[in-house]
Amino acid sequence: MGTHYLFGCSNCGYTAEVSGGKDCGFFATVRTMLCTDCRELVDVLIGIQGDEYENLTEFKRIVGGHSPQKLRH
Repeated sequence: MGTHYLFGCSNCGYTAEVSGGKDCGFFATVRTMLCTDCRELVDVLIGIQGDEYENLTEFKRIVGGHSPQKLRH
């Protein structure tokens, strides 16, 4: 089971509940990254069941042909 931590900045008040690095849950493998568009910390799906994707083609194969941008909500 994965873990989440609450990170915060005492200067600006920004907070983010993220894994804080590479983490594996029951099914997903994620890595905490900084979104260069919105400047927020996010957990990004990088693999399934502990295995990391080797490249974008492998990612698309596993998630049914969708690019990472189409998986945003």
